Amino acid sequence: MNQVGVLVTNCQGCGEHRPVQHVKLTRNIGLLVMRFPKTLQGARCESCTIRVFWEYTRKSLFLGWWGMISFFVTLVAIPTNIATFVQSRRLPS
Repeated sequence: MNQVGVLVTNCQGCGEHRPVQHVKLTRNIGLLVMRFPKTLQGARCESCTIRVFWEYTRKSLFLGWWGMISFFVTLVAIPTNIATFVQSRRLPS
């Protein structure tokens, strides 16, 4: 490990040997009486983290508000994903 939380190993997303860090991204799709949460955790490189960030955050942003519980889960999921995204931008190339 060369920085706190940064390890140079194979990315679990693309399989490339790159600097990675443990990330946790959440997607929430809400319906009136149901919700479909999904969480991705693992060692990911910067480009894989960015790709999944946009996919999960976009779906949560447009589909996460449609339910009482989902509304509050989405209020937490989106800022948490943004914090993970900002942290991943600090990975060395």
